[in-house]
Amino acid sequence: MTYEVWTEFAELMSPTEWIGLAVVLLGSTALWLTAAFLAVRIAAESLGWRKKDRPSRWLRRGVFALCAVYAVVFAYAYWVEPTQLVLKRLRVESAKLPVGTTLRVAHVTDLHAQIDRLRHLERTAEAVVDLQPDIVLLTGDYLCNFCSGAPTALLAFLLRLPDVPVYAVPGNYGGRLPADAILETIGIEILHSESRLFTVAGVPLELFGASPRRRAMNLRPRRAPDRFGIFLEHFPSLLPSVAEKGWDLFLAGHTHGGQVRLPGYGAIVTLDLMGKTFEMGAYQVADTTAMISAGVGMECRWAPQVRLFCPPEIVLIEVVGRSP
Repeated sequence: MTYEVWTEFAELMSPTEWIGLAVVLLGSTALWLTAAFLAVRIAAESLGWRKKDRPSRWLRRGVFALCAVYAVVFAYAYWVEPTQLVLKRLRVESAKLPVGTTLRVAHVTDLHAQIDRLRHLERTAEAVVDLQPDIVLLTGDYLCNFCSGAPTALLAFLLRLPDVPVYAVPGNYGGRLPADAILETIGIEILHSESRLFTVAGVPLELFGASPRRRAMNLRPRRAPDRFGIFLEHFPSLLPSVAEKGWDLFLAGHTHGGQVRLPGYGAIVTLDLMGKTFEMGAYQVADTTAMISAGVGMECRWAPQVRLFCPPEIVLIEVVGRSP
């Protein structure tokens, strides 16, 4: 890990996250070192180099059983769950839409496209097309280890939606190629702290795309508060500030839902200033509905390429008109 990565960790991880990560890493190391030590003792006993130690038989069985379970879980998290794309749905009612009107919003984030996971990207593309969205919104971190060329295949599904507007905001990680240039090549508009007023499927919208900021920014008042307002950001930590300005829908990613989650506890690490406050899923802050998606891909740099109890996902938000 580079100095910059360690600095980022030191700034973003809370004491609770450090403790959780330490327990997992140290516990795993201790388990496998104990298993290796016992395996050496068993080999020595088999060769007659030392006397058999029968009282430790149950300890050995317990340690090796835990190692077997660990190996099975890791194999599932490495080979199986990262390919199990799921669809999450969120229904939002708003009096700013005519009664009987539904706006279908596809939210895709954290693709972290990798050359060896093209089939997974293709399946993601097919799933988004099948949603028949009225608008597609992307919230950052598009590339991972593409080294040359323009990997437009990672978002080729957008070419099959020629009449669907697509907007995106930058993320905090882009791999070795500039994501902006690649996205613009296939007709995606990148918003750098910019707003747009337009109509989709008969619904007047105000859309704001923020350049990624980990800390609260001074947001300007909304230009058209009578329109349904959607705020795009990579980091969830901006949600309280966004809610203060009266935005109706907030979309973000970044946390990957933790990527590895523990039953009953959730994400071990989020790398967000708000920690586990907005780690994954739907939230309501004042009049703002938020969706923090676990995203499609996985951390690129040094982290294991695993997902556990946190499958990759795309989100369909259905905004439904209701009476005032």
